[in-house]
Amino acid sequence: MDEDYSKFRGIPLREVKYAQTKFKIYKAFINELDTTSFDSINIDALCKGIGISRRAFFNYFPYKSYVLLYMVQISIIEIAIHTFQKHGKNAGLELICTGFKEFGKRVIQYPDIIFEAISCLYKKGTDLSKFSKLTNAEEILWNLDTSILNEVPTLGFRELTVTAINNAVLLNELPEGIRFETVEMALNSILFGIPLSLKNAGLEKICEIYQEQLNILWAGLRAKSKN
Repeated sequence: MDEDYSKFRGIPLREVKYAQTKFKIYKAFINELDTTSFDSINIDALCKGIGISRRAFFNYFPYKSYVLLYMVQISIIEIAIHTFQKHGKNAGLELICTGFKEFGKRVIQYPDIIFEAISCLYKKGTDLSKFSKLTNAEEILWNLDTSILNEVPTLGFRELTVTAINNAVLLNELPEGIRFETVEMALNSILFGIPLSLKNAGLEKICEIYQEQLNILWAGLRAKSKN
């Protein structure tokens, strides 16, 4: 049990224990990635090291890849909290630009983990519906700003970009009548395509290139509306 149980006051003990075990599994798995490739991680050995059964591991994460998708979920929430805190939920294109910049920083910091996570996202059979809203105990364990969490998407950039694009139209940053599906596809291509393009060339300028590509997208959308 967490030594500082007082921070969980009012939360059912069962929920706290569940969150703590999930958190422990995640931390152990990510630490293992520092020295071991994803495919080589031995679940039996990992479980033995943290004192849980193999069955318990798969109760929390049905597949190994889901540990990385959980990392994506937490990262997206942290990024969204940061962008909303910096710009406010009524901002437009700044929300997207800041979100991409923060994601770029994570790519630079954890390149191997991010590339593996991107691969997992697009594997056949990946079921993102398995990732529900974080519990109150999880929010506390991750030290998330609970005052803004209701404004934050559970998983993925979609809700963030919907808000940002709608705001951008209202703020006259983008023209009316643009197709969100088209913008979303372009944003996904930039978000995941740029890291893959830079994988062998070096990731140091990823944030700068993200900004350049976003500026090209915005300019293209504005130009198209005038034709």
